[in-house]
Amino acid sequence: MQTETIQALWGSPSLPKTVAAQPVTEVFEGGVEIIERLADEWRALCAEGPCDQPFFRPEWIATYVRAFAPERKLLVLTARVGGRLRAVLPLIEEWALFHGLPVRKLRSAANVHSCRYDLVHGAGEEVEASAHAIWQLLRQRRGWDVIQICDVPQGGACESLLRAAELDGYPTGQWKQAPGPYVLLPEGAKAPLETTLEATLDQALSHTTSKFRASVRRGRRKLEAEGEVRLTRITEAAPAELELFYQLERAGWKGQQATAIACAEQTRQFYDEIARTAARFGYLSLYRLDCGGRAVALQYGLTYGERFFLLKPTYDEHFRQASPGHVIMHEILRDMLARGLREFDFLMPVMEWKREWATALRPHSICYIFARNPIGWALHAYRFRLLLAVRQMKRKWTGTLAEVA
Repeated sequence: MQTETIQALWGSPSLPKTVAAQPVTEVFEGGVEIIERLADEWRALCAEGPCDQPFFRPEWIATYVRAFAPERKLLVLTARVGGRLRAVLPLIEEWALFHGLPVRKLRSAANVHSCRYDLVHGAGEEVEASAHAIWQLLRQRRGWDVIQICDVPQGGACESLLRAAELDGYPTGQWKQAPGPYVLLPEGAKAPLETTLEATLDQALSHTTSKFRASVRRGRRKLEAEGEVRLTRITEAAPAELELFYQLERAGWKGQQATAIACAEQTRQFYDEIARTAARFGYLSLYRLDCGGRAVALQYGLTYGERFFLLKPTYDEHFRQASPGHVIMHEILRDMLARGLREFDFLMPVMEWKREWATALRPHSICYIFARNPIGWALHAYRFRLLLAVRQMKRKWTGTLAEVA
């Protein structure tokens, strides 16, 4: 493992001078052992609040690396103020295709299964300074054409990296991604009485249409006609329960399209390990809806803080007419209210069935920084000029066709 330490200079035009202590940055190169070495400090940093979600924690990033990038070079960039860890940015260094062109890329240690990503940071006024200091470390590192960080929530600290790079004359850009829907539940809604709980749940779902709510109730009645309907929340990584989820998911359309977890060894490894680590730290929630003792729907998710994060849903397509996917949603929201939780986060991507439940959408974007060289300028022009122009022309053309029709 190689390390490099750089003292951020106050003379840099892009480094704010609003904090008394001077950030010290360091880059570690190697494999997953880097994450394990920093894990305790990293978790403490997340616990400060701004990044207190499972996707930013070291065990999540380490699981991704072990499953999907075991042979890739991992870079972990850190910033400390007064010896305290204030920011962490894990990146993968690789040659990869960018719109068909081979480039030297630094990218987020993540993929479609990672859900959300950012420069991990703590609370306090050192955040902006630490982000700028990490940018200086990236700027001095040679051998990259583009930095690409996906799934960054709006207002994330990676936006500070972009601002710092732009101030230094580097081409940058943000590409909007489909937003992540979520359901907000009434604050302080925990209620011991069943009647009060039902009334609160009705209030929480008042944003949905009466037709939709009626269809969910009708689905539950259809299931009840087949047998007792029961919701169970599993918090241990029981192999039998995970296998049940994987096989039910594979038996449906996801299996036919080879997108089910069980269809790829690496993906199965990732979700197996996420379940074990989430159970270890107390935030695994695998919900199962039974009808007559038979599992008809499951949701693989995480309960963290006052939120439930949905990673993967599935249902038995033999019960399609009863809408078991919607019935389990209704029962989970009821369980969340009973336990005083505040938010059901569907994560990305947005889908029509998620929109039917959601009260709001959470914007995300892909953050790009391109090298200040001919390749970087060409990549930036292609991505943020040519492709945007083509997209605008398509929208204009589609609108014209709609008017004619």
